[in-house]
Amino acid sequence: MEGSKYVLTKELKEYIPKAKGRKSTKEQTSNDYEHAVYELLVVEPWNTGAGIARDITLNNNYMATTYHHKIRTAYNYILPITKERYDIVDRRWRASVGGSYEDMSDDEVREWKGLMNACFGNNRDISIEQDLAIMKDAGDISEEEYKETLAKMNDNKYQAALEMWELKYGYKPIRVNKYEPKMIEFADE
Repeated sequence: MEGSKYVLTKELKEYIPKAKGRKSTKEQTSNDYEHAVYELLVVEPWNTGAGIARDITLNNNYMATTYHHKIRTAYNYILPITKERYDIVDRRWRASVGGSYEDMSDDEVREWKGLMNACFGNNRDISIEQDLAIMKDAGDISEEEYKETLAKMNDNKYQAALEMWELKYGYKPIRVNKYEPKMIEFADE
């Protein structure tokens, strides 16, 4: 100690600064996501982009511990992968139950399409408001839910239709894609 200051007389260990920056490159991250998407779609080809992102961030231990990405970030990586590497060969309305997609019956699909036509048609069907009033009178929904749903019907018709369906059946219908890997094509020379 010299006066009020400490003076270092010998260095015990060489100082090596920690490297700053990313642990992995964007290319490595994209490759990891591509592999995770492939593993997921081999098992369950019926999915949505948001569903794939959710499954990878929540259920894939390697991706969760390596990247710690939120669902939106994972979706940003997944979207170009699904567009470039996969074809959508079929689309179907399915029931979203607890994060998974289950088949809807043909009658339920017809009824859902009828509800959508009633909400979006040029001459809006009054039976939707009547159905809500019947549900309120039967005690299936409260007065507040009735008023909220009516208000939302005027603001966002699709969201209102989804909420009405969920009140009646307990699930939301989701348009789900069936993904298949694109075939590699070779140019003839």
